[in-house]
Amino acid sequence: MSQAVEESNRRLLRARDAMDREFAQPLDVARLARIAHVAEAHFIRTFKGTFGETPHRYLQRRRVERAMFMLRETDSSVTEICFDVGFASLGTFSRTFSAIVGETPSAYRRRGRPIEAPTCFAMAWTRRAVLEKRGATTAISFVVTHVLPRRRPHNMLSSINIHGVFVLDQDEALDFYVGKLGFEVANDYDLGFMRWLTIRVPGEEGREILLEKPGPPAMDDASAAQVREILTKGATGYAVGVTTGDCRKTYDELLAKGVEFTQEPIERFYGTDCGLRDPFGNHIRIVQPATGPIVFDAAEFAAS
Repeated sequence: MSQAVEESNRRLLRARDAMDREFAQPLDVARLARIAHVAEAHFIRTFKGTFGETPHRYLQRRRVERAMFMLRETDSSVTEICFDVGFASLGTFSRTFSAIVGETPSAYRRRGRPIEAPTCFAMAWTRRAVLEKRGATTAISFVVTHVLPRRRPHNMLSSINIHGVFVLDQDEALDFYVGKLGFEVANDYDLGFMRWLTIRVPGEEGREILLEKPGPPAMDDASAAQVREILTKGATGYAVGVTTGDCRKTYDELLAKGVEFTQEPIERFYGTDCGLRDPFGNHIRIVQPATGPIVFDAAEFAAS
């Protein structure tokens, strides 16, 4: 994959992230095309070619995802939720919701319960490709059947000491992860065949993130091109999760530094979290854990 395609994917991802952040606001094609630095017709065509659906359909689905959250976890009426998520017509909202989820907003609310999963996973698993595999009329369900107690059994493995993240430019990665997010460099060695660059949370020895550039000798050029394409489309999944003592304060500070967020802080059963991307497309979550034990009803509920 050429550098031009990588840059195009990243610009399109910024436009898609804008829809994730500002789904309730009027977002026309002209504004989104400006974010991606392309003409309107080219934006629609390349967006669909890259992400598999038109910008309009993606925005509708993003609004429906937010509506699902509000139906589960607030007491707002269906009409209030309709307008809060950006729809101008209750009829359009109900038809779109039914087409995507497989049931009406009211039926979903009656059946629903809070999703016991981080927001990023809830969003990812209600994406179009996942729903199509389930079938157009399948209602969405997230069920926690049981939770294992936390314990440290005696076994061969004692801890996680390193985790790898692909980046396209290691110097740019340092500017972001160290200069903006506040990580510190743990190791930076020229091994000849590769640059071994790891970072860590300041003072947290023994757990590091390897910022790895895809390519030889770990993989051939064709495989590296596939990795870069997936990365710049924002399709690598959940890359890094970190904790903070004050999620909203951290959000404000990073926003002021120009960090691109995909989701503002939201209260969840496990705490308060927000989502952002690094300059290459990796998805990062920042969580302020809830105080005390996390307690929720894990009993299964009847399938729709």
